[in-house]
Amino acid sequence: MLVAATLSRKRYETFGDEAAGAMVDWMQRIDTQRTELRELSDLSFTRIDARFAAADANLDARFAAVNARFAEVDAKIDLRAAELSGRIDALGAALGEKLATRYGDVLKWSFVFWATAMIALFLRTR
Repeated sequence: MLVAATLSRKRYETFGDEAAGAMVDWMQRIDTQRTELRELSDLSFTRIDARFAAADANLDARFAAVNARFAEVDAKIDLRAAELSGRIDALGAALGEKLATRYGDVLKWSFVFWATAMIALFLRTR
């Protein structure tokens, strides 16, 4: 809506034709400048949105690369953990076998010691 259409005849009479015309010209220039400023602002925001979209796409690509790298590291860790678990199980089985053998040896020698001691006591009391 033009600013001139909003001014009533009374304003023309109060300020005079020249002052009212100058005010109308000034208001129209301000309106034009405001419209131009809005267009420039819209263009700037469009450019900024485009930059953010490009940066967002770049970040998405970088995060995808980082996620792929983490997946590789996770796979390597899982492989090493499985390998280590197998080794620990093998060592546990070997240790259990050695402990059983040693326990058997101790039990055998303990029996030999106590049997010898009993025989010696039995022979001495006779």
